Amino acid sequence: MIVLSHVTKKYGDITALKRFTVHIRKGDFAFVVGPSGAGKSTLIRLLHCQERPTEGTIMVDGVNLARMPRKQIPSLRRKVGVVFQDFKLLQGRTAYQNVSFALEVTGAPGAYIKRRVPQVLNMVGLSDRADIRPHKLSGGEQQRVALARAIVNSPSIVLADEPTGNLDRDNAWHVMQILESLNKRGVTVVVATHDWPIVDAMKKRVIEIENGRLIRDDLEGGYSQDVASSRAVSR
Repeated sequence: MIVLSHVTKKYGDITALKRFTVHIRKGDFAFVVGPSGAGKSTLIRLLHCQERPTEGTIMVDGVNLARMPRKQIPSLRRKVGVVFQDFKLLQGRTAYQNVSFALEVTGAPGAYIKRRVPQVLNMVGLSDRADIRPHKLSGGEQQRVALARAIVNSPSIVLADEPTGNLDRDNAWHVMQILESLNKRGVTVVVATHDWPIVDAMKKRVIEIENGRLIRDDLEGGYSQDVASSRAVSR
């Protein structure tokens, strides 16, 4: 599903990822952890083709992102949904309109949009907030709108960059439960996070980055090495 081979990403004199290699299988739920500046967000941007690697290859669903023509990126982004820490919602549009916009740009038929958007808003528990604009929604509600927008195209992969960073505990768990329910339906989920209580409690795969390098990959790990499972993913 996702294969990074010897990926290096440089920003001028700064190297964000260094010969990074990892294989994320279809249906995996993986947390990406590490200190600020370790390279977690860079990894998410590379997987969504917001950035291109300086060296190495990134295969997503059999396609090499390093060589993907720009005209094919919109097609990739229908397969890969992304959730950001700062929501990135359109402030002048309602929750419904923010979610429907993700379908409109793909040319989806109006009848399908009218059917699909309420389904997804219901999935994230926001059926009664469809007509509300972001500034009148709580942080947790805004993140769930962002999550609904990310999954409305029924992607096979969902990437989340610090999705609980601006949320209280209850809302953070709500978002993670939605991501886990998607994963149980076969969606591959990759979450970059500092939220150690959630990582420790959920016991999912943990990929740890430090100074741009992979230093740990555990099948059922915790946020830190001392609580990680001894069962490492074979590489």
